[in-house]
Amino acid sequence: RRSGIAIVFVFFLFISFLFYIVSFTSAGQNFTGFLELGTKPLQKTVFSAYAASNSQPSELQKLKEENVELESQLATYKAQEKEMQALRDQFATTTPSSSSLLPVHVIGLKAFIPGVSLPEQIIIDKGKKDGIGNNAAVIYKNNVVGKVAIANEHVSLIDLSFKKGFSVTATTSQANSLGISKGQGQGSILLDNVVLSDSLTIGDLVVTKGSTDSDESGIPPGLVIGKILSIDKKASNLFQTARIQPLVDVTHITTLFVVLKSK
Repeated sequence: RRSGIAIVFVFFLFISFLFYIVSFTSAGQNFTGFLELGTKPLQKTVFSAYAASNSQPSELQKLKEENVELESQLATYKAQEKEMQALRDQFATTTPSSSSLLPVHVIGLKAFIPGVSLPEQIIIDKGKKDGIGNNAAVIYKNNVVGKVAIANEHVSLIDLSFKKGFSVTATTSQANSLGISKGQGQGSILLDNVVLSDSLTIGDLVVTKGSTDSDESGIPPGLVIGKILSIDKKASNLFQTARIQPLVDVTHITTLFVVLKSK
């Protein structure tokens, strides 16, 4: 019996290794793209139902007790209503130009446990086939949500603005104090490298200074990162810092927008 289990284990280990090697070939990438395309509708439906249930928990709880089918229909309707409202709000925003925006749907939150941890990455239902490239900014209204980390053929992985390692040059809206916005994880952002002579104010908005590359990818200027919660300023330090709170809760949003390169 033990030898039989060992044989099965070795067999599946070999199959896994074979799939790993094939994934680097063109055929493997095409197969991966096919899987992404096939599973997008399911991922979108599941996440839309989750977001809708969070928006009206008491109402949906009553509907669950009455009729499961009616609950599902209501969740779908709420998700569509949110999507239409997001489109109206976004295209009423002048920065950046609505002509360069691609509406996308959130279909996954990586490492997200409600009430325990926040996601640092999300998955959207558009990719290279839709014109999305790496480092493209992802926004909601005039707020920067994050940027594209990996653009696959049909889906993309997004680094959120508070993810550890995420950074962008930023400035305050009142005194135009310059610094670097750095993600700290779990919804926290630090405005770092602000010289002591610059003025920082609690409640002031912090916006992007811009970090676009020569190929026009990256984060445009003028997007809101968040507001200042606290300030750490000591005469013995070379710089002062401030804690920033993002204004957008991505766990309750189903529609975002990717800033595409101008054609």
